[in-house]
Amino acid sequence: MPASAYGPEFEILEVLSVGISPSDEVLRAVRWAHQGRTYLSPDSSTHIVAEYLQGRKARMATDRYEELTPREQEVFRLLVDGYTNKAIARALYISPKTVDTHRASIMRKLEVNTFPELVRYAVSIGLLEVEPEESVL
Repeated sequence: MPASAYGPEFEILEVLSVGISPSDEVLRAVRWAHQGRTYLSPDSSTHIVAEYLQGRKARMATDRYEELTPREQEVFRLLVDGYTNKAIARALYISPKTVDTHRASIMRKLEVNTFPELVRYAVSIGLLEVEPEESVL
């Protein structure tokens, strides 16, 4: 609704004259719009903040992954793909002890404590896709 030259009170009177009884929230939104400000309802702002924080959390997770060395990223991908330390060692021509060292460094840098957390982290940054299982029933 375009702003009226008469001010927000006139616009509110126009709304009332057609039989609409606006809530306090609607009145507040009209006043803010008249002042050239953006108004968000409490529900909208809660949703927007939640979406922002979720996106921020995902960006932070991706940033931590990017802090891994190229070799750590390689070991990480193989770990979450299900390869054993011994298989990773053979594939990368390194010792199983070196794989253990990389794994410990990866978990420390990604701030995870268990292998399932490591897998969930890989899923959260899109490195690993989870396919839905078929129902046995």
